[in-house]
Amino acid sequence: ARVAYETLRVLLSRDILGNLPALSEFAFRSLRNLQGNYPIIKAVRGIGLHIGMELTVPSKPIVAACMKKGLILNATNDKFIRFMPPLNIGLDKINEAIDILDSVLSGGSFEK
Repeated sequence: ARVAYETLRVLLSRDILGNLPALSEFAFRSLRNLQGNYPIIKAVRGIGLHIGMELTVPSKPIVAACMKKGLILNATNDKFIRFMPPLNIGLDKINEAIDILDSVLSGGSFEK
């Protein structure tokens, strides 16, 4: 109970929840910009910072390449990647993640 109390205290005292709409909008806009550049991205959807990206190619090679560059993602399905950053993430870290994903997608030849 003490850990739950401290978690809620930190969330409320730092207005972390108040920043979520702006962070979510930035993440979705950035991922949808990538979608416009890479036809292998079929869809970007989710709510808040729980974001999924559906692909037309297998997701595991992309997730593995991102991991080598320091970006941890989750291949939840054969052709689906899940993004679940911490609630206290900043715009700079979201931008860094998008840059890593962009570099992986631009440098790889991912087959169907």
